[in-house]
Amino acid sequence: MIEPVPLLIRSQSCWLSPARCLFWEENKTLVAGAFQLGRMAEPTTASSERSSLDRLQEQILFFKAERVLLLSGFALPESNRYLDEFIRWRKQFPSLSLVCILPKSSPVVESLLATMGIEVQLDELTEGPFC
Repeated sequence: MIEPVPLLIRSQSCWLSPARCLFWEENKTLVAGAFQLGRMAEPTTASSERSSLDRLQEQILFFKAERVLLLSGFALPESNRYLDEFIRWRKQFPSLSLVCILPKSSPVVESLLATMGIEVQLDELTEGPFC
């Protein structure tokens, strides 16, 4: 794994990860953008695919995150297999605080996320020095 890069942003200690996320150290919060359920090609090897959940879990464990912010929507997969995989994955981390910041929402997505104990925030979230 390529090591994350330390960044000081607005007097807060952050780590930019090559796994397409940012860790906010003071709040023990992992910020992941454009999260999608399913399999995604690895940028380093064209033939290798990993689950977006595998990548997210790896980062949660690496940084010892207690909270995850999922940005840019929560795309429901075309296949129920990926949704079932997410539901099983969520049960492995019951104490992990998950927040989805959605640019728009639907009652189906909000209801589904709420049943899994995931907070839904529409449009933006302001916390500490960040928005």
